[in-house]
Amino acid sequence: MTIPPHVQFSINVRGLVHHKSREAKLNYLNHLIKTQKPDIIHIQEHHFKSNSEMMKAFRRFGGKVVGASLATQADPYAGVLSLIPPNSSLLGLVEEHTTSQSGRYAMIRIKTPTQLNHVLNIYAPASSKGAREAFFSDLTDAPCMLEPCILAVGDWNFVTGRLDRLSVNGHSDPPPHPYAENYLEMHDLIDIFRYYDDESVIMTYKSEGLQRWARLDRWYAQPDLLDLCTVLPNLSAAGISDHEIIRLQYGNPFKPDEPINPIYRMSVPLIKQLGIDKSYVRVTSESLLNIHANKIRAESDPAQVLKLYDSLKADLIAYYKYLDKIHWDLRAQRMRIAIKLSKFDTSPDAPPISSQLVQKERARVYLKGLQRKLKLERLYFKIKYSRPQGTA
Repeated sequence: MTIPPHVQFSINVRGLVHHKSREAKLNYLNHLIKTQKPDIIHIQEHHFKSNSEMMKAFRRFGGKVVGASLATQADPYAGVLSLIPPNSSLLGLVEEHTTSQSGRYAMIRIKTPTQLNHVLNIYAPASSKGAREAFFSDLTDAPCMLEPCILAVGDWNFVTGRLDRLSVNGHSDPPPHPYAENYLEMHDLIDIFRYYDDESVIMTYKSEGLQRWARLDRWYAQPDLLDLCTVLPNLSAAGISDHEIIRLQYGNPFKPDEPINPIYRMSVPLIKQLGIDKSYVRVTSESLLNIHANKIRAESDPAQVLKLYDSLKADLIAYYKYLDKIHWDLRAQRMRIAIKLSKFDTSPDAPPISSQLVQKERARVYLKGLQRKLKLERLYFKIKYSRPQGTA
């Protein structure tokens, strides 16, 4: 059983603790559930400091509240949670994973017997660039980031490109956030919207009175989830927030026809390696190109030149498929280990929980090592690959 196609929403609600505005915002969320039928709503900046107060507000929706990280006395404007409506196709598939004590992030797990996804709900600090950089520096080394198949969503409170930042004077370069950008790079988190469209200008936030707009709310995915994710058009939430609702379609709700001759698409990690000077992949690719270039230069028959070009393409595709297979096999291995780590054997003949915990700790250490192995430099620099037959 695979994770079914579904739709996820995300919104910064700018607080739900003040009674004057709470009812209007909760009524809007209820209307959203009835009319748009999301399977998950990720909420940022709820401001609740107690679990009982939060559940009192959300009990009206039914369903399930997961990934609830509460605001604190030191940071009263924080707080994230995820709401699973009662009619969601994911209601019985979502589990708790990690909840921060700061109110700034939480990870949930969507699990079937054969598949596992993790969704990280983030509300990055808005107070200062220094606070954001410290937050992302800590999150880079968080244990939850070792998990496979991660989607990350929320209010990031920074942008990485000038197209995502706008004022009455036009676009401008955003201030650099090296720690935040390093977090995204280290964990292979790719902006889904920009993956499909690197030219459009879409904003999700408007600063009140300052005439400034930004795409602060974004969806990110690791490479193995990119082709399963599509960013849907935003929904306005002007009545309750200065942020828009961002939406994501996971999977295809319609059953597409399987292509007879599917197009080979290189993985994102492999493409990155081709852009690194003197990487193993790039050096080998250039070697293949040089071998075929000499043959093409020596050939005068146009028909034979075309055959040589076809041979070159076939050799490159065979080589890249070979590397990608190793990469995806490692990811599949990591998925199997992660699924095992999420389960305890409770059958009558099961070993004691204490021994299961020991085994899980060993598996966790192995999983951590496998994660390091999957890092691009280690995968393509330090693992000695033998060339597949037929690549010259």
